[in-house]
Amino acid sequence: EGGKVVTWGHAKCGGESLSVADELKSGVTAVFNAYYAFAALKEGGKVVTWGGAERCGDSLSVADELKSGVTAVFNTDDAFAALKEGGKVVAWGHTVSGGDAQSVADELKNGVTNVFSTRHAFAALKDCWSDGHLSKLNLKQLKEKVDRLSQDGHCKRIGQNTDKATWIAAIREFHLLA
Repeated sequence: EGGKVVTWGHAKCGGESLSVADELKSGVTAVFNAYYAFAALKEGGKVVTWGGAERCGDSLSVADELKSGVTAVFNTDDAFAALKEGGKVVAWGHTVSGGDAQSVADELKNGVTNVFSTRHAFAALKDCWSDGHLSKLNLKQLKEKVDRLSQDGHCKRIGQNTDKATWIAAIREFHLLA
């Protein structure tokens, strides 16, 4: 069960959290900090922010995206990025610190597995299969790919009459284990 957050210090740097006090009373599982703001991850994947509104303490522009499904939060000095279920990334905060991801929005819609940051930039690691590459292969091609990936003949144990989704899952499993 998540906890309660208590804040103190300079109001414009996150020391005052009255605007989100009710949200911080319970259910918080993690707190992340930027230079002037905080973001709290709550049970169910909701994110609550406070602190310097002119920086990343104001997440109103992405509020709908932060209501649920967030699995992790990352930060630069003046921006946050939230990784959601399914691999979507949502960013907000100061533009020069990664708070504006519009130029790469299509790449961040799905398939992201991790996010990394410096003081002023983000980098997203994508699942190499997230572009739909496997779904373009026919069943025979998928079986051949599993054969090549599996040195112990595991694909034969999957079964020759297996559907396409099962073959894709097997390939992803082998890729992640490799």
